[in-house]
Amino acid sequence: MLLLSVKGRELIMDRGTSSIRGILLFYHHYLFQNAPTIMEHVNAFERYSQFKVWKVNTEMGFPKGLKGLRFEIILLHYSLFGPFYLLSDGFLNYLEESGSSYKIAFFQDEFRYCQKRFSFLDKYNIDCVYTIVDPKYF
Repeated sequence: MLLLSVKGRELIMDRGTSSIRGILLFYHHYLFQNAPTIMEHVNAFERYSQFKVWKVNTEMGFPKGLKGLRFEIILLHYSLFGPFYLLSDGFLNYLEESGSSYKIAFFQDEFRYCQKRFSFLDKYNIDCVYTIVDPKYF
């Protein structure tokens, strides 16, 4: 058996099983007091989604138990993105290896750092970008 524990939520699987129905949500939150809106938004996915959500704070490093597991959906929270991205090589490798996962990126101020964002979207095969930009400006 393989055990993955993310913030008190445990997932037990047979070693041969690797596909998980639900959302793997990557976010970044420093281990000190920060804007409460970040965690309110992160927690809203679990609270309001019809899907089971596993949350991983990238500040804690890449969880070893995650390697080899593939989630139906990978959601990249806006807290990961800014002038620099808060995703270590472990997380970036995981994104590259998760070709069958539907990947969604939430950017805050997505009109900033466009070339860097476009490169990221292309390299990691992001399927969907949540945006407030009017479609006529896509």
